[in-house]
Amino acid sequence: MRSSAAALVASLLSSSLLNPANIAAQQAATPRVLRAAKEAAAQSLPVRSVALYKNGVGFFEHAGEVTGNQQVTIDFTSEQLNDVLQTLTAIDLNGGKINGAGYNSTTPLGQQLKSLPLALSENPTEADLYQAIRGARIEVTGNGAAVTGRLLNMELRDLPAGNTGSGDDKPRPMAQFLTVVSDVGGVRTIQLNSQTQVRLLDGALHQDLSHYLELLAANRGGGLRHLTLDATGTGARQIRVSYISEVPVWKSTYRLIFSDGGQKQQATLQSWAVIDNTVGTDWKGRLGRQLWRRRQKS
Repeated sequence: MRSSAAALVASLLSSSLLNPANIAAQQAATPRVLRAAKEAAAQSLPVRSVALYKNGVGFFEHAGEVTGNQQVTIDFTSEQLNDVLQTLTAIDLNGGKINGAGYNSTTPLGQQLKSLPLALSENPTEADLYQAIRGARIEVTGNGAAVTGRLLNMELRDLPAGNTGSGDDKPRPMAQFLTVVSDVGGVRTIQLNSQTQVRLLDGALHQDLSHYLELLAANRGGGLRHLTLDATGTGARQIRVSYISEVPVWKSTYRLIFSDGGQKQQATLQSWAVIDNTVGTDWKGRLGRQLWRRRQKS
């Protein structure tokens, strides 16, 4: 079985359309924020077939459909990624091709956020957001006529006692107020409530904020690494991705049951196997039955 697995690795290496050197080069050339945006728009490519061997090696195949120029992504653990990059084979059928690949950085999220223009942390408050966009052109609606100008600041103020019905001996509730300076020099102070909407008029700042949110979304997976493949072509096509990865050694259990009574007895052979899925992708649907059929054939 070990020789079969070794031959399979050699076959994949010789026919691989992608290699670690090419992927690493593209990884270095693509900014982290752009990679996060690409991963957010990519389609997940599910695993369709798994063959497990007793020596701790597994062969995995993902398959799905793409249309036109599209990106697909596969999740791996950090420990799994090195094996995957050395044995990866990706084929875009029906005239398409794989133009490149990349994966998300292992740099901690806090360090990645420092490279962004917006000075926002991993868990900002509303006040932090307004502080980060001070000086930007905004439009405030919901409290009468729309107000357009540049944001000066956002501050907390005590509400007048007459608006709350509270006595002087009770603490007054507080509300948030925006100060906006119009293009002609007018200064307006607007109370924020559930009806207030603030819209960014600076396209570049809006894009920076979108990149920040995409980076947060890309790091939801914790220790998962997202491999993104660029598939180019026309029309609907099938894409297949296969690789070899280390998997935990597993064992099977058998039970032989004999029927009682009569001269002609029958025997029933039952078998079980406990498999620990330690890779970054879930195994769903009919995959469990496929695993056992492949195990019997091997």
